[in-house]
Amino acid sequence: MEMRLLTITSGAGCTGATISLLNLINGLSKKGVKIMVVIPEEGFLCRELTKSGIPFKVIPYKFSIWPSFQSLKEGVFSSLSFFYSRKVNSSATKKIAEIIELFKPDIIHTNTSVINIGYLLSRKYGIPHVWHIREYGDKDFDFNSYPSKRLLRHRLSTHSHAIAITHDLARYYDLDDKSKVIYNGILSQDDYHFTPTKRKVFLFVGRVTKNKGANDVIDAFIQFSDSDREYCLELVGHYGKRYKSRLLKRIQGTPAEGRVKFLGHQDNPISYMRTSKALIVPSFYEGFGRITAEAMFNGCLVIGRNTAGTKEQMDNGVRLTGNEIALRFSTIDDIVHCMQSVATMSEEDYGKLVKNASFTVKTLYSNESNIETTLAYLQEIVDKNRSNMR
Repeated sequence: MEMRLLTITSGAGCTGATISLLNLINGLSKKGVKIMVVIPEEGFLCRELTKSGIPFKVIPYKFSIWPSFQSLKEGVFSSLSFFYSRKVNSSATKKIAEIIELFKPDIIHTNTSVINIGYLLSRKYGIPHVWHIREYGDKDFDFNSYPSKRLLRHRLSTHSHAIAITHDLARYYDLDDKSKVIYNGILSQDDYHFTPTKRKVFLFVGRVTKNKGANDVIDAFIQFSDSDREYCLELVGHYGKRYKSRLLKRIQGTPAEGRVKFLGHQDNPISYMRTSKALIVPSFYEGFGRITAEAMFNGCLVIGRNTAGTKEQMDNGVRLTGNEIALRFSTIDDIVHCMQSVATMSEEDYGKLVKNASFTVKTLYSNESNIETTLAYLQEIVDKNRSNMR
């Protein structure tokens, strides 16, 4: 019997969560699932869904989080924004309810833990709901769930289902047996690419922020540059002008000056991964670390912080191959040591690392595996609900 899926997204930008969702719903659509997507803004996702012929509706709504602030002025502004967001979400709830009544979904899927509109409407209409847990919230984005993290955990365990993208996230949210860990789909199993000739470049991909570890990468590269005059550091991703200025001041007058490039957002960061010697993933609490798996699919050695989703991916590699698939670090000094190791590593040793990494990601993070496993889980939920309704 046909499955009808309503999915509520966290945004329309070209982010890891959005790309992962796009890969999933394109695959589900090809499997015959009828899909309607609700998006809070115009953007990248709208254009991609139009290309795929998947229907969507743009309805403004906000994250279900408490405001955070560090001064009285910020507090006043944040409080006003919070009450405005409640008003926006109330309006969005009514509009999404109209879509539910017309589309008649068998299941509602929310692509983030910080939006609760889909959950609330699933309770109203008696439709199964699945939360896609892609982030810690407080650890990685400084989000405090509204009304509370405790209530979110309760909802996940009693009146909803969940897909966590790592085992660590499943543990963090205390997910029970009716939920499932399904790793993100990154590329097709046949999409592995390796470029033998590498530029002497260390690469950073993602939002250039303190939480993403940009400070540590800059400080490590400054130290590394004391003993190396050839390697450069390239940062691909959005950055704030003031934050970039602060980082440039750290570099000024050091051997790293003139060798750090802020490239901004790039539509195809994979082309940089293919030609760079190593990708540095310094995020403190990466939910999954899509860029880590993308780099491994594209023959780029990863230097990864030994925490959260990045650690889980590296641990998976050791479990599958019996060997490390990346260089791990915990401190800035560790990053410097990893950079020095990469700069002096033989082609044979480099090849072994990227080969083991490619085997790991092709085994665990292919689009094919993600789509098949997710479809089976959703079908199980829908079938059980249909059976209970008889």
